[in-house]
Amino acid sequence: MTYWYISFATDEGFRGATVVKARNAEGALAEATRRKLNPGGEAAILKVPKKAEVEPDMQAMINRLLGREEMLVQGGKRHGDCSEEFKEAFESAVDVVCADCNEPQ
Repeated sequence: MTYWYISFATDEGFRGATVVKARNAEGALAEATRRKLNPGGEAAILKVPKKAEVEPDMQAMINRLLGREEMLVQGGKRHGDCSEEFKEAFESAVDVVCADCNEPQ
C-alpha cells in the first residue's frame, strides 16, 4: 500500500485535501470517504512519491482533512503558485473523479 493525496474542489473553490493509505486511487477515495474525510466535489487523486512521504506537509495531512490555510502553514503550495513544469507533471499523473461521481458520506 502507498499514500495518496486527494484534493477536493467545487465550482465555488477548494474544499480541502487529505492523504490516505490505499492500494490504488479508487481505494484512496473509498478510504477517505470511510474516514469521513470526503467533503464532496471533484476529487483530484495523486500517488505520493515515496521520497515525499516523510515531508512535514504530507505527514500533517495523513488521515486528516485540511483546509487551505492549514495546508499553506504546513508548507503546501497552491496549484496556481507552482511552476508550469510542476503543473504539467501534476496534471499528467492525477486521476480525477467528477463531482457527480464522488459521493461523500
